[in-house]
Amino acid sequence: MPETKDIRECPTRADGSATLLAHRVSKAKCQSLQRGMFHKCFSCAWLNSRVAANGPPEFTPPAPKPVERRTPVTQLH
Repeated sequence: MPETKDIRECPTRADGSATLLAHRVSKAKCQSLQRGMFHKCFSCAWLNSRVAANGPPEFTPPAPKPVERRTPVTQLH
């Protein structure tokens, strides 16, 4: 199992926006996907050319959303 520091979210969007479908991969798997020209790598903050030009991404995690409390429906009309 890779260390926590070597885990990346794939893809980590370069613009910081959330992705609809993301998964956690190791650094080695990330490099393998880039070599295989994975279709999401072009928009990723971990793209080798982007990291070489700008350094590794430094994103702050988004604030948790407040939980919406709903009243249960007890009767149907």
